[in-house]
Amino acid sequence: MNNPQSIILPLSPQDLKHGPVEVYDVLAWDIASVEPAKGDWLYCFNASDAPQGIWSRWRVRQVGLKKSAGTRSVEIEVESVRGSCRDGLLPLPLLYRALPDSRWLNPPPAFVLDVEAGQALEALWEEGTGRHSLLQYTRWSMTDEEESRPDWLPSYRDTTNWAARICQQPELLDEGALARFWREVNNGVSGVGPGALSFAEFNQNLPLLRELTLRLASNPDHACYRALNQAWEEALEQGRVSKRRPAVLARICAAFRPGTLTTTINWHDCADLLSKLGQYFELKETASGDWYQLNEAINRCMRQAALPSEQALENNIALWQLLQTVREMEKTMRAETENQPDIAVSKGKTIMNIPLNRILFGPPGTGKTYQTIYAALQILDPAAAESYQQVEDDQDAALGACLAARAALKARFDELSAERRVRFVTFHQSFSYEDFVEGLRAETDDATGQIRYEVVDGVFKQICSDATRTPDSVGLDEFLDQFVEQVAEVPITLKTATGKQFKVSYRLGNATLTCEPLASEKDIRLPANIEQIRKMLRNKPIDKLYCASYVKGISDYLRQQLPSALALPPDTSSAGQPHVLIIDEINRGNISRIFGELITLIEPTKRAGAPEALSVTLPYSKESFSVPDNVYIIGTMNTADRSLAGLDLALRRRFTFTEMPPRPELLDGVAVEGINIGQMLRTMNQRINVLLDRDHAIGHAYFMSLQTEPSLTSLAAIFRQAILPLLQEYFFEDWERIRWVLNDQNKSQADAFIVADESLSLSALFVGVQDSLRQTPSWRLNDAAFERAAAYRGIAVKPGKAALAQTVGGEAEFEA
Repeated sequence: MNNPQSIILPLSPQDLKHGPVEVYDVLAWDIASVEPAKGDWLYCFNASDAPQGIWSRWRVRQVGLKKSAGTRSVEIEVESVRGSCRDGLLPLPLLYRALPDSRWLNPPPAFVLDVEAGQALEALWEEGTGRHSLLQYTRWSMTDEEESRPDWLPSYRDTTNWAARICQQPELLDEGALARFWREVNNGVSGVGPGALSFAEFNQNLPLLRELTLRLASNPDHACYRALNQAWEEALEQGRVSKRRPAVLARICAAFRPGTLTTTINWHDCADLLSKLGQYFELKETASGDWYQLNEAINRCMRQAALPSEQALENNIALWQLLQTVREMEKTMRAETENQPDIAVSKGKTIMNIPLNRILFGPPGTGKTYQTIYAALQILDPAAAESYQQVEDDQDAALGACLAARAALKARFDELSAERRVRFVTFHQSFSYEDFVEGLRAETDDATGQIRYEVVDGVFKQICSDATRTPDSVGLDEFLDQFVEQVAEVPITLKTATGKQFKVSYRLGNATLTCEPLASEKDIRLPANIEQIRKMLRNKPIDKLYCASYVKGISDYLRQQLPSALALPPDTSSAGQPHVLIIDEINRGNISRIFGELITLIEPTKRAGAPEALSVTLPYSKESFSVPDNVYIIGTMNTADRSLAGLDLALRRRFTFTEMPPRPELLDGVAVEGINIGQMLRTMNQRINVLLDRDHAIGHAYFMSLQTEPSLTSLAAIFRQAILPLLQEYFFEDWERIRWVLNDQNKSQADAFIVADESLSLSALFVGVQDSLRQTPSWRLNDAAFERAAAYRGIAVKPGKAALAQTVGGEAEFEA
């Protein structure tokens, strides 16, 4: 075959019922949605389990009989298998960046890449042979025009070369070189924005900066990094410098040791990068210690993946680009369902009547997740919600005005999310009470090697805790968090009430600070619980106080450092601001397992402050817990997955249900080459209602993009990528019923989306026995119909009008 297709088959190794596959295995496989041909490539794409990516490639040897309507049975040969990143699996971040296609993030049952993308994928697969997945990514990044950052690399190389020369010839360290390392906002290694030294502070501290730079040039190791931070801390105490500058110190160290230290100069970014290397590339390294130690862990990951050390600068840039890619990818996945236009359905409701617990339910594509933004703003900022609704209710408002109002609403939602007043979580089959309320997490003590278990709050407990805090207590929490971040970067020495000195540090992910008594000759490390420090700062009672002298010592120090506005104990009796928890796909989780005893506490009459308020003792922390009355829960439910009748009765009694049906009237003004989109959708849903039920309708959100791009190409893409796969799922591949929904039986052969497959002949396939077999209808997709406007007009055309639709074109009549 000259141009074989590249077919992506979303399939994890765990989905193989017959066990693992090996090279040269020959298998029979059933496939729908696409039409493979002999010689095509099937790429197995693991989109759900870690590691995500393409792990195997199969070659189509033969295309056989259809097992059922619309399903093709193919004989394939396993060409190669790469079950892990070590074996060269093509990782999801590389696919997302090198082959831009939104289907990588939310794949249909199967899809075909265009010719150019298929050739690029084949090249990536071949080049990845024998290479670790991270090495594949960095090699591609270095060759890509944008990812290789030609605007960055020369200045980065110039700065590191200068540092190398100064190590050999310290006399070269003049004021210009010092300015490059310390004062420039972007010195070639990294930018620090407003965190750079001012001109005045730089000039006042030239002797100190020279001393620190020469110390670093002599031996840029971890001990030197800690010494630099300690020297800066002493200069801060003496008033010689104005503030801590961990990013500035980090990038100077990175300039002198690029083979070990990356350009990711922020501690949190390093921890995030290390986490994503484990998640997407199976490079597991403990995320602990200060910024230098995190970089050493990242460097170990690079060595595991065999990244060439002679390309240290290119490797570091590639890792920074990888971090940005994964963050963008994850943000896109989170926001995917919110990006399709829809309309609010709660018109006329007043804020006072909004229930504490409610669920938005309806078929796919009716904008349930999209609607949660407006629903949340009704609670958190009624004025912003009202402004948006006024524009939506205005019949004369232009489309641009509606889009601008929506953008303003989303921007306000993002602001409130950043303030932690709204949280978003998606339920799934493995989501548990430990994720939702609280659970135990195992931690290993560095000193003893012993495993200890820390209580970690889940998303619901976190938002309940936030909802009970006053503005003062929020500021106090931020102050404590800043302290924890500071000691994670640079440990600090404090005193107990009796005057004994101890050093305080922090390791990523712990619920405790590490305290080391300096007077002891032994290496002793004791934990000081951060939550107990928080309670002590608020003057709240603590049941069991562990390591009391250290907790009190840290609390006393923090009280002395508190700004005057936060120094007074918070007034916990005042009502907090409303908070919103959005639970997407609430019906996919095991409700009794996730909520546990809290299913009772979320009732309005059982909330804190209500006449019949209840509280429970949580199983892990043993704390008394109640649900505040300013926490609102908004859930979404897809009725195609599960009807209301099958929903947990305990949940049904405690939630108010708001239906979100398809709204084809929103599309009545949208026309594509004479096709009335609203009437087309209305007619399809009427047929689905008769053949199935109203829970399996098609939502209007799938077509809303046609408001701004009313083209036949856009409509064809919607049908190919969304509508046909959805109908296949609804009707379990019963292609004849799908034909009825699309009215194909009343169209010409050219305009039917699904046509009889006349290539299958019993007399030709079963010579001599064909009379003993019964011919069953076989169907195939008619690709040409997707590009014909008459095919879409014919969906809603009246019986007997098909011929008119074909001849008159845009003047075809539609059902009323």
